[in-house]
Order: sequence, then C-alpha cells, then structure tokens
Amino acid sequence: MARTGCRCTQSLTSKEVCSDTGKDFRTKLELAIGLIDNDLEYVRLEAVVFDSWFGSQELMDHIHSKALPFITEAKGNSLVQTSEGPVRPGSCLPS
Repeated sequence: MARTGCRCTQSLTSKEVCSDTGKDFRTKLELAIGLIDNDLEYVRLEAVVFDSWFGSQELMDHIHSKALPFITEAKGNSLVQTSEGPVRPGSCLPS
C-alpha cells in the first residue's frame, strides 16, 4: 500500500522531512528548550524532569537560567559537579 497524505508521523528533526515540508530544522535539544520556554508562558513549572539523553550542559544551563530545578539521570561517562567537587554517577552524592 502506498503512503499518502501527511508525513506528520515522521520526525521533524530529520533535515529531509523539514525541507520537504518547509519547516525549520531543529535538533531534539533545540525542541526541548523550545518546549520548556513555551510551557513557561502558560504554566508555573515546579521542576523539569528529563532522561539522560537530554542531559547536556546546554539544556541544564538553560533550565538553570530560568531558576528551575531539574531531575535527570546522568550518563555513566559524565562528571556531576557538586559543592564537594565533581563526582561520577553511581557514587554517593553529598546531600
């Protein structure tokens, strides 16, 4: 069966799909930042929760600039900065 109609089930993070539909290409990280900013226009967020795939310094800095706490998992190869210095995920974090 041939596919017809809207390609909305395909990711708009694909440069090919964006050029076909005339949409501006944005990365998943840029989309996440846009979602947070958009949400802040309509609701008062208590915190932002996201998985480790989005755990980039850029996203965390953006959330911090909005004075919001966040909850996420850290990738095993990262360092988490604490008041006691950097620690690897899986080690005990100071409270």
